Amino acid sequence: MARLYAAGDQAELLPLYPITLGTGHDQEARRRPQGAPFHHLFVVQKGTGCFDTPQGRFFLEEGTVAFIHKETPVHYHRQGECFQTGWITFDGPAVDSLSRYFSLPEFTFCQSPALLDRISQYYTLAKRGASPEALSGSLYDLLLSAFREMQTRNRSSHLDTAKAYMREHCHKSLSVGQIAQATGISPSLLYRLFHDREATTPVAYLQALRIRKAKQLLLQNPKIKIADLAQACGFEDCAYFCKVFKTQEHITPKAFLAKYSL
Repeated sequence: MARLYAAGDQAELLPLYPITLGTGHDQEARRRPQGAPFHHLFVVQKGTGCFDTPQGRFFLEEGTVAFIHKETPVHYHRQGECFQTGWITFDGPAVDSLSRYFSLPEFTFCQSPALLDRISQYYTLAKRGASPEALSGSLYDLLLSAFREMQTRNRSSHLDTAKAYMREHCHKSLSVGQIAQATGISPSLLYRLFHDREATTPVAYLQALRIRKAKQLLLQNPKIKIADLAQACGFEDCAYFCKVFKTQEHITPKAFLAKYSL
């Protein structure tokens, strides 16, 4: 294991500065109920680790890079026979502004060969005795890359969670606020995710799910009353249901039934 100490008192005046770096460590179990006094970029180099965090339990496999915000409670240990790790611990006032900019939770992770290469290059830079300013600048670039990758992974995960929740509960009365809360993000971020990745809004996506369900129920039960059908698909107002149905299908529910029922 190589362990490199990179920071001195003068370096702490910089917006970002590394504290310790390590690689090739046979990781023992760590329990930090109060978190660590500094931030971590944590690399699983071999095997699998189990991480218990305030957000839940995660199993991180080889090639995963995790960001652990300082003072975040965490307990990690190996899952299986091997758990080899590397890390960069760091601090500085720029960390919080960067994590807020990318809307990162206190514990997050991603897999990226390019990011692993960047971390390896950073180890080499530190080992060669680069100046505190050079290490600070390179750390900033590294965190930009890492946080951007993690943001992409988080947003894909959040969008998948939101869509799954909407599919499961589309028959209920749902607000965008409720969906966002169930997903663990703000309503504004939920709107942005649907706009950027689905080219639609959460409301439009939910309505499409409900109309799809309505068509299925119509074909399964041709004798169902339209008012009951609307209620079963999450619409409290029957007239509004018929309006949305016709807008999306260019046909009324009764005409749809007449056209497609056997």
